[in-house]
Amino acid sequence: MTYPTAEPLRSRSNNPVKNQIVITGYNQHGNKDSSMVTTQYKLFQSYKSKIAIIETDPMGEDILYLDPEYYNYSVTTSKYLHKFLLENYIPISTREYTNVKELIKNNIAQFKDLN
Repeated sequence: MTYPTAEPLRSRSNNPVKNQIVITGYNQHGNKDSSMVTTQYKLFQSYKSKIAIIETDPMGEDILYLDPEYYNYSVTTSKYLHKFLLENYIPISTREYTNVKELIKNNIAQFKDLN
């Protein structure tokens, strides 16, 4: 069994940022042929609020979910959410988007209650 790990995001000077955490864990899913598939998730948490999660589905595709209430909670949350996406969300270049709202508008992310 693998337990989730928690790591702080890091500042530009590579110092750990207090209360901005990335939790990495694994889920097991049953397939139609009764075999098990292990998938990864990465959860960004700011203070006690879950902001975003990147889940890998059993087919290997990453799915990005944002909490509709907290994803844009503060300037600090938005700043570190963007950093989390740049470091962890491979299928797209989030540098192309000036803000996270464009990810929703362009169907790259979905809203999901994470709290």
